[in-house]
Amino acid sequence: MTTDEEHEHAGTPAGRRLVLDSLLPFIERAAHRYSQPGKVCEPGDLVSIGYMAAARKIEHWQPRPGVPCWAYLKPFVRSAMSKAVRDANTPTDYDPEFLPCQFDDGPTEYERKLAKLPEAQRRVVEMRLIQTPRATERETAKALGVNVRETRRLLWQALETLKTL
Repeated sequence: MTTDEEHEHAGTPAGRRLVLDSLLPFIERAAHRYSQPGKVCEPGDLVSIGYMAAARKIEHWQPRPGVPCWAYLKPFVRSAMSKAVRDANTPTDYDPEFLPCQFDDGPTEYERKLAKLPEAQRRVVEMRLIQTPRATERETAKALGVNVRETRRLLWQALETLKTL
């Protein structure tokens, strides 16, 4: 759909639906960029999330000559997809408030496993999951001298290693 056709249809709910449907290929491409094989968020899930974000925001779109609807909706769609991927990839099966009670003088099984982790992974687990208050991803990355993506990778590696130890 051209920009002129988008402007023509923008005034009615049925017209906005047509505009949204014409934007579906853009939303699908964005979903494929954000999806990661084997992760929780599949491309189909992200398409749905992106479409819903676009449907909510198209109500606020004010057509302007030469500016396509996708230019307005793109940041909202990308933000919704990014948040969904981030939330889906955050570990939820680990309860950081629960630490095994220790009644003897020796280290617990958990502490022995944690000590076997490489230094960077152990520090990420301690900063992000154990210490109170918990450090943010950015604080952890800064303390380790790495970027946020590397911090996430280290955390996931540590949790996978802890499962197998």
